[in-house]
Amino acid sequence: SYISDKWLRILDPEQRRRQKRQRNLVIAIIVTASAAVILAGLVLAFKSEVDRKTRSLIESEQRFRNLVENLPGAVFRFRITESLEWVLEYVSDAIERITGYPVHEFTEKRTRSLGSMLHPEDFSHLDKIRSYILERGRSEDDFRIVNKNGDIIWVHCRARTRTDATGKVVFVDGFLFDITEQKRVSELLMK
Repeated sequence: SYISDKWLRILDPEQRRRQKRQRNLVIAIIVTASAAVILAGLVLAFKSEVDRKTRSLIESEQRFRNLVENLPGAVFRFRITESLEWVLEYVSDAIERITGYPVHEFTEKRTRSLGSMLHPEDFSHLDKIRSYILERGRSEDDFRIVNKNGDIIWVHCRARTRTDATGKVVFVDGFLFDITEQKRVSELLMK
């Protein structure tokens, strides 16, 4: 009787449905747990890769800054807007040695601009330089600026454009260095 009861219950359709549901539930739990473990592993691997790339980027930026700060002049980057406005995005700390003004006045506060420091006689020259750079993709020119102390400083500017995939100029990168001493020596030799 015990054996027949056991066999009959197994044959009972309701009992078979319950067993099938239980089996499916166990399988679903196993699959879900496995997926969760795999997903957790992927997340940890992704986080590890992001951390590695972040460290690499920080090291690369530090190398760039070390190189730039050892140059004898100021490195700069202008972003060119849709309306052809030149927005100074970056200038190295060397700008303070040349102009007497700290970097944050150019980039953060934006109370200074390279154009506003031009010598009055060279100010009209600025539009020509900008047009030339945008047309030709590069420029090299000498002009004067007036530094914080009111001294006239001759600078040499070398600039080059950076374009997007469509060929539109989006950045102007360059280098600005003080050539006042060279100009003074040149004038003395001319005299």
